[in-house]
Amino acid sequence: MSVTLAPEYMEEILANAPLGIMLLDTSNKVSWVNAALLSMVNTSRDKLIGKTADELDELQLQLLFSEQHSIYIPPLHGESERWLECRHSENPHGGKIHYYLDVTREHKLERERNRFESMVIESATSDTVTGLLNRRGVVQRLEPQIARCRRYETPLSIIMFTAKINSGEMQISLGEQALLELAQLVKDYVRWADMVGHDGEGEFMMVLPETSLAGAEELAGRLANVIQETRLSGLEEGVKLAVAVGLSEWRKNDSVSVLMQRVDDALSEADPAGERVKVA
Repeated sequence: MSVTLAPEYMEEILANAPLGIMLLDTSNKVSWVNAALLSMVNTSRDKLIGKTADELDELQLQLLFSEQHSIYIPPLHGESERWLECRHSENPHGGKIHYYLDVTREHKLERERNRFESMVIESATSDTVTGLLNRRGVVQRLEPQIARCRRYETPLSIIMFTAKINSGEMQISLGEQALLELAQLVKDYVRWADMVGHDGEGEFMMVLPETSLAGAEELAGRLANVIQETRLSGLEEGVKLAVAVGLSEWRKNDSVSVLMQRVDDALSEADPAGERVKVA
């Protein structure tokens, strides 16, 4: 059984609907709007009725005529930004009908969710002490670099080193402030395309795209000298750091794990008191 509503009831229902509604005549002039739409764009009825988009001065009102399904209204005149979902249909009596749903809250929630996801990802791939990438972060970013090496046969080298305080026959790990200073020193030695990481245990990693083994070895030697002579927080006068460096170059068919293991092995064989830079 169908029910036919009188026109005055239909207009009352549409006027009080939570959905924004705007009717355009055959000349694309606004012939009717409801209260919900006026509230969405914070305007009055007389600013819209009888106007086309070209006759309106305010951007948020001009945007109502957009044929896009998603409309972004920037913050203007102290108002908050808004997102409206818009749908269109033909008016049986001529002209068009635009329907608007305010989805600002949903957009803001989505943005917050994306921000928190980014924070979680960053915390999982960053070292809490230095702010550098941790080992996991380095490995993740190394994958596309290795893929590029395979495709273009370009060189790539990795340097891994430790720097500890010599105290008799013992080697003592650096404090947090010293690690921060060392992290900054290393960053000053690399290019924008290089990656620097720290595993949280005093072990630093440097990924050097477009760098041959010879170039990496030269850099490693210079860096070891600079680190050994640098006065970091916590170092007493005359105390030098014990620096051990391992490095290797990507070889054809190397996976990330194979390359990282080779550098790990080289570092374990390096001797701060002897062959402090070990190549594998």
